[in-house]
Amino acid sequence: MTDRLAQYVKTAFGAIQAEAHRIGFRWRVTLVVATVVVLLLLPSYHKGAWFLDGLRWIGGEPFARQARSFGINYRLLLDVFVPLVVLALMGQRFRDYGLGLGKVKKGLALSLLFYVIYIPCFIVLFSNPGFQQYYDGVTKHYQTWQQFLVRETVIVTLLSLRTEFLFRGFLLFGVKREYGAYAGILVQVMPYVLVHAGKAEMEALGSLGVGLALGWLAVKTESIWYGVVLHGSIALLFNVFIFTLNR
Repeated sequence: MTDRLAQYVKTAFGAIQAEAHRIGFRWRVTLVVATVVVLLLLPSYHKGAWFLDGLRWIGGEPFARQARSFGINYRLLLDVFVPLVVLALMGQRFRDYGLGLGKVKKGLALSLLFYVIYIPCFIVLFSNPGFQQYYDGVTKHYQTWQQFLVRETVIVTLLSLRTEFLFRGFLLFGVKREYGAYAGILVQVMPYVLVHAGKAEMEALGSLGVGLALGWLAVKTESIWYGVVLHGSIALLFNVFIFTLNR
């Protein structure tokens, strides 16, 4: 009986291996994609109360409240720290996933080009009432310019780092290594667009083009940092204009 069971398991395992080989299974890229899916799902079921408790343990309630107000939260841990741990366990080099400076001259030139192209898009998006209404809630609780600039700069920087590393670094380069740049760009843009659900409609729809463009930028420069600067500076500029309107 034991021999028959062992033979059955061996046969089943062999069949699974053969099928995996036939469809082009790659364990590293599968782990990368699965990790991103889990990281995007977890906040819907677990709010990270333990992370907040940890902040309280470090510096008490005032410290925890201040840290959260600057964007130091559970999502930062999920989107940055966890993928880094996964890469380390896989024996991967961080710079191969966009964390190096890459091609600096090309990065600077393309970033400038992106700014020029984005100016008319910025005007159209900013003039949209739905967009202004959505971001009005982001800035209206600030009392002074100093408070606004300090806090929003940190928040936007951390948010841009989280977003660019998870999608354009970890996911894009993880897929690219096995299936090529085009596949990496396409795969990362799908979850990136979906996380914009609930934002202003024009911004959510526009995130498709933005996600493709930032994915292409990451591939061309071999780095996420140019996307971090672009993403963050444009988002901060939006908030500055909204805050100015509310003054």
